[in-house]
Amino acid sequence: MDEVYAMYHFIINSHAKSRLGHRIWNDIERYLREQKFEYKKYFTREAGHAARVANQITSNKEEAPTIVVLGGDGTLNEVLNGLRYLDGVTLGYIPIGSSNDFARGMDISKDYLKELHKIIYPKRFIRLDYGVATYGGKSKRFLVSSGIGFDAAVCHEVNHSPLKKIMNRLRIGKLTYGLVAIKQLAGIPYIKGKIIIDDKKVKTFDKIFFSSVHVQKYEGGGFMFCPDADATDGYIDLCVAENITRSRVLSILPSAKKGKHVTCPGIHIYRCKKAVFQMRRKQFVHIDGETEEKTMFTEVRFETSPDKIRFIVG
Repeated sequence: MDEVYAMYHFIINSHAKSRLGHRIWNDIERYLREQKFEYKKYFTREAGHAARVANQITSNKEEAPTIVVLGGDGTLNEVLNGLRYLDGVTLGYIPIGSSNDFARGMDISKDYLKELHKIIYPKRFIRLDYGVATYGGKSKRFLVSSGIGFDAAVCHEVNHSPLKKIMNRLRIGKLTYGLVAIKQLAGIPYIKGKIIIDDKKVKTFDKIFFSSVHVQKYEGGGFMFCPDADATDGYIDLCVAENITRSRVLSILPSAKKGKHVTCPGIHIYRCKKAVFQMRRKQFVHIDGETEEKTMFTEVRFETSPDKIRFIVG
């Protein structure tokens, strides 16, 4: 068995699951005290706070902290982007979000005390890939997926409307993406542009509906757009949907829940280290389901990082 770490840093989104995050943390803290574990806790207050906390924890390159995230994919992404140094950092995760696509891809259960036990008594670690998206003069890391077009527009509306909070209160938050997706179908424009893959292959398209870039298999509450994506293989997987009518999208989306859409005409799957998207029209870009408010871009570069992050899996 690997050594048990003397200090754990818990970053907690207490507002996750319509404020159930605080109750879940109370159960976890009770267990930690019973087991006499040494830990520090940090409650996030607003967007961006988790990144600042992670940056503070990793400010000393000589230390090797274990950071445990309690939240959804968005909180996990903030922590990833806040890490100043990745060398020596060990990451653990207890999912308490609404979509939990990272947890789904990593087979992490909803039993938070079971997952806590794995984290404080670790037996197995893996080295996880993460992607980097560069646009508008800045770069952001992602652990799950990124995307342009339809899926990014869906994420943007979900993030900037009250619907998600309402659905979370009703305990059906995972349905939010599906409802918004149906709404977005009516107005999202097609994109004309090209994709440069690994600086060699150039793919030109006249009617791109969306492009999804994956480290993990799932996004948007369980859509498996890249069913063969592997978070340890050193590659990113792309799913490009082009020249597909809106009515046919309605039949393709359900099949994407099982990854069966890949055989449909107009669906293209690529695996690469780097992909540059150059579009004729500005588009929203999502990073692990999060989007910049009212900011759109025409060129985005995606690549897999040569670095990896140490993650507790059991």
